[in-house]
Amino acid sequence: MIKKYLWLFPFICFLCGYSCLFFLLPQKTIQTPAIVGLPVGQAALILAKQNLNLRIIAQKDENWDNQEIILSQNPKPNSTIKENQPIYCIISTANTSLTMPNFIGKQKKEIKKRAKDRGLNLQMYTLLSEHPPGICFAQSPEPGMKVTNPNEIIIYISKNNLAPTD
Repeated sequence: MIKKYLWLFPFICFLCGYSCLFFLLPQKTIQTPAIVGLPVGQAALILAKQNLNLRIIAQKDENWDNQEIILSQNPKPNSTIKENQPIYCIISTANTSLTMPNFIGKQKKEIKKRAKDRGLNLQMYTLLSEHPPGICFAQSPEPGMKVTNPNEIIIYISKNNLAPTD
């Protein structure tokens, strides 16, 4: 009768060994850190310190900061996970260029608002011109050009309405 069930012996030994290892060598559990909104490099360092792996599953073009930022993560922050588990992330791409908007003919207040909304840092100069006061009459780079540095934008605003000379 023992020979009839002898084939189960290796499976029972395997299950017993696995169970003993499971209880004697438990894996450490960790709370998932919150990395949404952090630059990718900083998030990778935080995860590496906790023996977690960063996995980028997608990139979205949602940033004008010249940095790749974590937009979402899975598992969610404060979830209980085991060491060496991957954290799947969607990141923003580092935009290195932007199409220059047309500020010519716009009021100074409107230009400042539009620039702030786009994350542009303008250098505004007020000069005498024949254009109505407070209006942009020139800009650099020109409208439609690619801007690689948002700090190198120059806007010229008219100061007085000088009559053109013939």
